[in-house]
Amino acid sequence: PVEIKAEALQEKAEKYLDLLQQKNAAAQADAGLLGRELYDLLIIPIFDHLDPALDVCLIPNKILFHLPFAALISPGGKPFLAEFNIFYAPSANVFLLCTENARKKAAAAEETLLSVGNP
Repeated sequence: PVEIKAEALQEKAEKYLDLLQQKNAAAQADAGLLGRELYDLLIIPIFDHLDPALDVCLIPNKILFHLPFAALISPGGKPFLAEFNIFYAPSANVFLLCTENARKKAAAAEETLLSVGNP
């Protein structure tokens, strides 16, 4: 676990979002530094559990739902998206339901389609 107050994390995330939208070089440099800091807070504590060969599902909460995890900067200077394939789910329940539906569809040996249209 990383100890940070919710208000502090929200402030960092909002500032990062604001900096990413600015077009000047100073703001972009600050965004890079803050992106690295957020990577250290959010990714580094679980980094050893991530496998680059597998997809990473992110289920963010509150302000983190708006945070572009793909743009966070690793210690090597690469964006998170360059290191891992990521996707988002709105909740753990939705993720589990979609995973189960995908397994059922993958098990189907043959699919058929009936299409009806009005010429």
